[in-house]
Amino acid sequence: MSSWIDESLILSELVGALVLLAIGWVIVLKNQLWQHWLRQRYQEPLVAVASALGLTSRSGWKARIEARGRRGAVRVSVQWRAGVGPHKLLVKARRNLRTRRWVGTPDAPPARVCTEVERLVAELSS
Repeated sequence: MSSWIDESLILSELVGALVLLAIGWVIVLKNQLWQHWLRQRYQEPLVAVASALGLTSRSGWKARIEARGRRGAVRVSVQWRAGVGPHKLLVKARRNLRTRRWVGTPDAPPARVCTEVERLVAELSS
């Protein structure tokens, strides 16, 4: 009795799935290495901004470290981003569907970052 299952097809699909899994692990590892580098370089400004604005710092799966929180009704996110291309500091403020952004250099002083956050929050609160 012959089988209707094609073993070569199943093996090729299994190899494809394993290749996708390996690619996923490489991406996660790369992003974790970027986060480690960002923490070594920008942990002090992150802590200073987070404590001054009452935000909580967190790390996820992407090549960034960030502090998030609320300032009144406005959601605020301050991110130090790495990866391919120039590294940057991104400040986002969002209220409902309105979003304001400020992009700066990652070496920006914490006082400047706090000033920009307050400016964006004031724009969205009015």
